Amino acid sequence: HPVMAAATLVLFFGAWVLIDGIFRVVGAIGHRSSDPDWGWQLVIGILGIIVGLLTFHAPGITALALVIYIAAWALMIGATEIAL
Repeated sequence: HPVMAAATLVLFFGAWVLIDGIFRVVGAIGHRSSDPDWGWQLVIGILGIIVGLLTFHAPGITALALVIYIAAWALMIGATEIAL
């Protein structure tokens, strides 16, 4: 059942990005005084939360974006293998 597998992959991706975003926001706020780059971690965390929520709101768009990301990754790996 490829459709069910794709839907499951999208939901796992959404959950992972959402949880990662939450942890990054909490970590950035907790390390404000010791990490000079805490602002970037905060921004990345907020973006992760937004992407995670969008994944659950529009899984069809996320599935297409995930396919494009995997295709780009495969092309980069292939080009690297040929070049090296």
